[in-house]
Amino acid sequence: MKVGDLVRSRLDDPDGRVGIIIEVRENMFFEDVHCHKWDYPDTLKVWYPSGGEVEINPIMLYELV
Repeated sequence: MKVGDLVRSRLDDPDGRVGIIIEVRENMFFEDVHCHKWDYPDTLKVWYPSGGEVEINPIMLYELV
C-alpha cells in the first residue's frame, strides 16, 4: 500500500467508509499508561472525506478498494 491508495477498514462493516492513505509510517511504537510498549512495524494514516476523520492503525486492519 502507498500514499493515495483507497482503503476500507476491516473493523467497519463490509460496505463501510472508504478512506485515502495520506501517510505510511514504519517502525511506530506506542506506550500505554501502564508503560507497555506496543510495536507496529507498518502503520497507515487514513483520511475519511465523509467527515474529515483521520485515523492511524496497523496496516493489517485495512484492505485495498
